Amino acid sequence: MVDETDLKILKLLQNDGRETASKIAEKLKLTVPTITERIKKLQEASVLKGFQAIIDAKSVSLDVSAVITVVASTSANYKVVIEKAVECPEVIQCFATTGVGSLLLWVATENSQSLEALLRRIQSWPDITPVSYTHLRAHETDSYLVCRLLLEKKRNTHAHHTRPRTPLFLMIRRPPRSTRKESSAASDVYKRQVHCFYGWQQKILNLLKHY
Repeated sequence: MVDETDLKILKLLQNDGRETASKIAEKLKLTVPTITERIKKLQEASVLKGFQAIIDAKSVSLDVSAVITVVASTSANYKVVIEKAVECPEVIQCFATTGVGSLLLWVATENSQSLEALLRRIQSWPDITPVSYTHLRAHETDSYLVCRLLLEKKRNTHAHHTRPRTPLFLMIRRPPRSTRKESSAASDVYKRQVHCFYGWQQKILNLLKHY
């Protein structure tokens, strides 16, 4: 189970994969053996897949980044298309999708001309219909966004459990009288009862997720 301390460690490592255990321990005010053991457990649980260099594509003359939507007319050659995407040097990542399109390819090329050449090559793959693409201008989010979102989720969960329980008031009306005497609106109110529904806000949110 990944706790908040693990997420803080992951966030620091995502920001700088070369961060030493001693530096992380200093920032989190923990001991070096504690940090080392936690990193080891994260690796054993496959939460931490490994460390790699992140290359700035533009710094190596790959000035054009784009997302290409690939639509296959049939699924007969789906595995072949995946293999071609993996083998294609311009493809950084390949995503299977639902809805419109079969695959999304994140690619990097030298210029617009090389992107057009790549599109023609992709269209020659088996069962591929004309493809579309979107230019990517800049990466505007931090690399450790996933850990940031998980940390926010942890905080929100904690805040929910520590939030004061708010009673919900229900108005219960008295059954109709058998007498002929007319009753006022005030006399129709038989009793006010207090029912405490703990966590009812979350129940509503869970219900809305199904719509």
